[in-house]
Amino acid sequence: MPFPGEKWTVRRNRLKSSFEALYRDVAAFFGLPPSIVWILYTLMDAEGELAQRNLGEEWGFPKQTINSAIHHLCRDGYLTLAVVPGTRNRKSIHLTERGRALAEHTTRLLSQAEERAAAHLTEEERRQYVALSEKYYRALLEETARIRK
Repeated sequence: MPFPGEKWTVRRNRLKSSFEALYRDVAAFFGLPPSIVWILYTLMDAEGELAQRNLGEEWGFPKQTINSAIHHLCRDGYLTLAVVPGTRNRKSIHLTERGRALAEHTTRLLSQAEERAAAHLTEEERRQYVALSEKYYRALLEETARIRK
């Protein structure tokens, strides 16, 4: 057993919870809910435009959480929505200049901190981390599907 006295799953779940708490704390430092931080983060990565539908799929947030966060960001002038041409009600999200400034002072700083932290790992360690995390996720998805049947 690689973790004497502690089950691997317990240690992994504690670590996952610690990551989530860290990101919640950073969001709170910025004065924002985590869902808004992740929306801004995703939009910065997408260079300012993204289909609204993709946010829930990419981040696993409930649709209502995404819709509420987007509503607040639009109301406060950080985002605009536009109907995707050729669709009836699909919308793309766009950062306004005000939204871009907010993202620069929040999620850009977070992303830079993540990059600096990742630099403590070799390129191979980063690849392994992602590959093993994805492999574990797929296996856990299959196993939990069995529970739900």
